[in-house]
Amino acid sequence: MTTRLEEEHAVVLSIDDWADRWRSPASICWLDRLHAYWDEQRAEAAMPDADELFLADLVEIMPYLTLGYRDDWRDAFRIEFAGQAVTALLGTELVDRYPEETDSDDALVWLGDGYASVRVLGAPGTSRSRNGALVALHLPYVQVDGHVGLILSGVALWPYLTHSNGNHPVRPERSRPARR
Repeated sequence: MTTRLEEEHAVVLSIDDWADRWRSPASICWLDRLHAYWDEQRAEAAMPDADELFLADLVEIMPYLTLGYRDDWRDAFRIEFAGQAVTALLGTELVDRYPEETDSDDALVWLGDGYASVRVLGAPGTSRSRNGALVALHLPYVQVDGHVGLILSGVALWPYLTHSNGNHPVRPERSRPARR
């Protein structure tokens, strides 16, 4: 099931079966591999445990990743790690920021929209920057309390221009049976 949420600043998609519905352009196919890694970790569960994330497995793409941990006091996600490429793409320091609490003109607002969606739906999602130049894949991890406690995000420069009608081109992939 794919759910489309229209946010004020970004288009947010929640994707239950990423590989069944989307294929990233070749230049950012590492997002597909990142989703496959997450999917393998979760086994048959809705989300993998936060304890299952081993950053050493992702060393090749670390510059493009962010890690947001739930801050129980603020009930928001705080970025605790942001790779060098993400920082350069957004043009701002991300560590110790709360994307869900940013102002509407902040470069992080579209990431916050993605975090909020993934937190509510408990499923992977993507968000696109308002100008369509950046895409992020948000992957939720569950904590002991059963709530999303960690969001691993991969951020990439989208290689296609937005169509004049505002739609973003995506390439469908051959269908396969969904996991149950």
